[in-house]
Amino acid sequence: MHAAIKGTSAGGKSEIRKQVLQFFPPESVVALTSMTEKALIYFEGDLAHKIFSMACHAISAASGIGSTPGANSSFEADQHRRMKR
Repeated sequence: MHAAIKGTSAGGKSEIRKQVLQFFPPESVVALTSMTEKALIYFEGDLAHKIFSMACHAISAASGIGSTPGANSSFEADQHRRMKR
């Protein structure tokens, strides 16, 4: 299952995400704010049966580039395209 929280700037999206994640045991949640294109390759934990939560930052519609320094733009742009479907 996938979920996306959309809203205006300072509309409480991150707070909603944090509140929802509190319903799950902490050991079942993998929460990230950004990642590089190879981050999951080098991730040492087990992602099986985990809730993977990633805070998504603004993406320029014109360029498809994420605003998070060091994060993979193509990864974020791909996620953004999937969320719009």
